[in-house]
Amino acid sequence: MRFKKWNIGTPAERDVALLRSAGYPYLLSTVLAARGVTTAEAAAEALERDRSLSMSPMLMRDMDKAVARIQRAISQGETIAVFGDYDVDGITSTVLLMDYLKSCGVRCLRHIPRRIEEGYGLSKEAIQGLRDQGATLMITVDCGITGNEEVDFAASIGLDVVITDHHECKEELPRALAVVDPHRSDCPYPFKHLAGVGVALKLVLALGGESREDALFARYCTLAAIGTIADVMRMEGRTAPSPSAGWRPCPTRTSWASTPC
Repeated sequence: MRFKKWNIGTPAERDVALLRSAGYPYLLSTVLAARGVTTAEAAAEALERDRSLSMSPMLMRDMDKAVARIQRAISQGETIAVFGDYDVDGITSTVLLMDYLKSCGVRCLRHIPRRIEEGYGLSKEAIQGLRDQGATLMITVDCGITGNEEVDFAASIGLDVVITDHHECKEELPRALAVVDPHRSDCPYPFKHLAGVGVALKLVLALGGESREDALFARYCTLAAIGTIADVMRMEGRTAPSPSAGWRPCPTRTSWASTPC
């Protein structure tokens, strides 16, 4: 382990007492106070859960380009490869996107690098292998934002690339057909702390369209939550510009049955 000891902040007793006086239980008051939520008004806002997802995934730069290329691949019966990562965020991202694509009748390939042998990120050998299996479009999840050379290689062998990632960008972005990453300097999406699986979820919501947003969110929110927590990303943030809106709760998943596109 990189760290052997957790340093947990201790909230001020007066802050806990203030929240308890507002009617919040002791444990909840302690957790909120430790996170800097110290007034009844701030607690109400932090705990508020709106029932809608009104922040459009189309606010992300290049999301329109990603959706157009993927929808064309679906309609033309192309083979799509999903290139993920070996951690929980990368695996849940891969599962989420592949499940959606398969529900659309797509022939899907996937590649998750072997940590010891391949390391993190794109590799020319893996890209060549996906192309050899017939892939004409590769979508990255939780990786790819620094793979400039590998994306150029993919283009040289006839493999289109759509990148979805959540890591910090270099000054020069890869020359992919679309680069969807909230950390792009020109990306107007307000919440910058999505995990890779959060970006993958946004892509699926964009592909499904506004009319299917609730159903798709209900289907995939559990995977998104697992990847987000495992990647130690923030379980907070607004889904809409409204001051009172917050993250929508995950409905109970009752079935993994395929949903038509």
